[in-house]
Amino acid sequence: MHCDTVERMWSLQQEGKDISLITNNLHADMERMKASDYGLQNFAVWVDCGKYADPMETYRQMVQLFRRKISECGKYIAPVKSYRELEQVEKAGRICAMLTVEDGGIMGKDLDQLDALYEDGVRMMSLTWNYNNSLGTAAAKMGAGDRGLTKLGRECVTRMEDLSMIVDVAHLSDRGIADVLEVARKPFVASHSNARALCPMPRNLPDELLRSMGEHDCVIGLNFFVPFLLPALPWMAKKRLPLEKCYTKEKIMEAVVQHAKYIMDIAGSEHVGLGSDFDGIDRNPALPGCEAMPQLYDAMRRGGLAPSQIDGIFYRNVKRIYRDLL
Repeated sequence: MHCDTVERMWSLQQEGKDISLITNNLHADMERMKASDYGLQNFAVWVDCGKYADPMETYRQMVQLFRRKISECGKYIAPVKSYRELEQVEKAGRICAMLTVEDGGIMGKDLDQLDALYEDGVRMMSLTWNYNNSLGTAAAKMGAGDRGLTKLGRECVTRMEDLSMIVDVAHLSDRGIADVLEVARKPFVASHSNARALCPMPRNLPDELLRSMGEHDCVIGLNFFVPFLLPALPWMAKKRLPLEKCYTKEKIMEAVVQHAKYIMDIAGSEHVGLGSDFDGIDRNPALPGCEAMPQLYDAMRRGGLAPSQIDGIFYRNVKRIYRDLL
């Protein structure tokens, strides 16, 4: 449900490097996706609103890059804007590419921009990134001043649902997610988040929200960022150690499986998916890129999950959300 490959390619383009999406040294490319039997990848447009004076202009440049790169990979992949298109692309033997936005703050206070995003093909959007914005409080800024969703944020949820654009609460504060649960008439997602009980990071979800999201028929996508999987204080210290020196690959892979099982226990087995955060995170030694999906599947089987449960995590649960909402 999430990768930042578009932003990485755009940033490299600003340095004069035109990176191929067919094959590259990033976390994701078409050849490795095809080899791992990918069915669909959400490509997020992430604009650092604290860095760019005109976030919408940067967004437009990234969308143009996305379209060009997908077009260049036409034999592998095709963009999809509805569940019907998803089925058609699948039948043609190609991978589906869904355009998403990470951080609704790119719109400022202008919700009319949602119509433009929808026309561009955006079918999922997170309300915040790591900054507070006009829509609500970010998980990274939680504390006594957590205001949850603003009035505009509540309006945004309703307008997104009216457009059939999926609301993504990854990066939103606890109070903000509780507000979405109150306002939303439809299921929504946390595209790349884990369980806070297993790793106490603000970006991970506490039990009460996992439980409520399961009751609301939402889906939580597993995040492969090691500090969201395991306490990584040695890595996060001023003198960072390589992740390989903090945890073995086996320990990291086991942690992904444990988060999956924990979320299934609290939210329900139908409410877990994959979120990776490829190209938005430091390389995970156990899951270095999209080529590692078969190894994750095998690890889940060794961890005691039934094939039907693993298939739910790998595609069925997310496809159900897309079928119902798109």
